[in-house]
Amino acid sequence: MTVEDATYSRDTEYINILRPAACFAVIAFHVFHFIYAFSLQFLTEMEAYFCDVLRNAWAWNVPTFFMISGVIFLNPQKQFSIHKLLTKYVFRLVLALFVFGVPYAFIEILFEANYKFNFDQIGLSVLNTIQGKTWDHIWFLYSMIGLYLLLPLFKTFVSNVGKEAFIYILSVLFIFACLIPAAESISSLKSGFSIPINSIYVFYFLLGHYIHKYNVTLSNKILAGMGLLYVVYIMVLPLFPCLKKADAVGGGGVISTITVFCFARQNLKSNAIFNFISPLCFGAYLIHMLFLNFFYRILKFTPEKYSVPLTAAVLIIAVSFLSAASSFLARKIKILREHLL
Repeated sequence: MTVEDATYSRDTEYINILRPAACFAVIAFHVFHFIYAFSLQFLTEMEAYFCDVLRNAWAWNVPTFFMISGVIFLNPQKQFSIHKLLTKYVFRLVLALFVFGVPYAFIEILFEANYKFNFDQIGLSVLNTIQGKTWDHIWFLYSMIGLYLLLPLFKTFVSNVGKEAFIYILSVLFIFACLIPAAESISSLKSGFSIPINSIYVFYFLLGHYIHKYNVTLSNKILAGMGLLYVVYIMVLPLFPCLKKADAVGGGGVISTITVFCFARQNLKSNAIFNFISPLCFGAYLIHMLFLNFFYRILKFTPEKYSVPLTAAVLIIAVSFLSAASSFLARKIKILREHLL
């Protein structure tokens, strides 16, 4: 083991802070998304604007998970066989996909059928999950399954490529997975060029590893400037439809994701509280939409009855707590802890 490899493994303490932060950001994002998407008719123009701004403020949430995964799974010390990759890592995600995706698809079918049940809905729920037609946040599992299946390729790449070639690949991915789709979304022009692995999440996955491996550091002044730039960006974003179309491909989130990731890596050290919370995040991520739908669609805790600040604050706090608590209790069951959560 090289000194570089040892340093790589030792300096990952910040992940136990980043993971809960990203999980909380996911919940906050979905709360403001629910308010904006489902209660827009009850909002004033100013309330709608700030809900849109606050929703975009958390755009770094899931991209951060991909960067964390890049740090963990592309660790040169983390070696595993194809058999272990498929039977442990891929199987865990596939199991989570069906354990959570099918019930969520079923719940959505019940909503649409005004809670009228028939047995055909069960088979349709399985089919919808296979087709990706379940609750939106489950898309993360589909994407991670794809990345896990390609891990041998990525590990071979990062183990043998030099820094210059790494920067080149990241640049190509950024151009084809972010800049070109953004340009296409705001114009009538379509590019005829493409690359086989054309995903912004492959970019994030490799970028997390690159920043960690090569100890990429940005001064806190630069990070503050990037953060301020993103604040300005999300403030003007709702005012320009063309920018919103371009941002849909994740372009704006790149700035905030790099800012949050680098700030946490350079400045934050984990403690006992975050070490306790961090393992709960995957389960909390999977289950949080159940609680959010319960409060919003069943209990009708919405801006139609309450103020927007009260609705948002209560939902964020309640959903975060209940999701973490549920994950904690579920992890007490050995088979769930070892094979699912």
